[in-house]
Amino acid sequence: MRRPFAPVLALAAAAALIPLASPAPAATDDIVIGGHPVDIAQSPWTVALSSRDRFGGTRAGQFCGGVVIGPSQVLTAAHCLSPLVLGVPPQQMHDLKIIADRTDLLSDKGKEIPVRDTWVNPQYDAVTNAGDFAVITLASPLPQSSVIRMAPSGDPTYAPGTAATVYGWGDTTGTGNYALGLRSAGVNVLSDSVCERAYPGSENGTYQATSM
Repeated sequence: MRRPFAPVLALAAAAALIPLASPAPAATDDIVIGGHPVDIAQSPWTVALSSRDRFGGTRAGQFCGGVVIGPSQVLTAAHCLSPLVLGVPPQQMHDLKIIADRTDLLSDKGKEIPVRDTWVNPQYDAVTNAGDFAVITLASPLPQSSVIRMAPSGDPTYAPGTAATVYGWGDTTGTGNYALGLRSAGVNVLSDSVCERAYPGSENGTYQATSM
């Protein structure tokens, strides 16, 4: 069985975008909000970012998501590590962790691994969200089975219309009802022209495909 690829920059704030190995019609939900419950075994590379000191223990301190791109590296969104979200620079967070191999945030399964270091794209623009990616280095490694294979530039899985899946513990209703259990939803990879209309990536409304 082929493991799916993931474009390195196609990371939503709280969910990893994982295109299938080849284009196929997607059995999609009407909207990404909601989705359906899944087990973490279906996407072992999906992790939760956590800080109980900052966000409380109601949802194990989960506030963002990430995807494991190396045994000790997690790709996430740059805005997740911003002082606006964390209250302080990430280097000053004393309990910043990732939660791996856990479906239900409140279960005792899986691992909680402290963050050793963070790197935020220096070209990240908080106004336009251009370049919204960051890399977390873990204090101890995850197994290779938790690492997703990355799709190179130009890979067919980037093609518009390719079936993909988003995963996360995000808002299930659009009104702040966040999930305790991992959920997924089927989506399609969109063309740059569609993204230009939906996500104008600069102050003057110009979408910058190379930065997204």
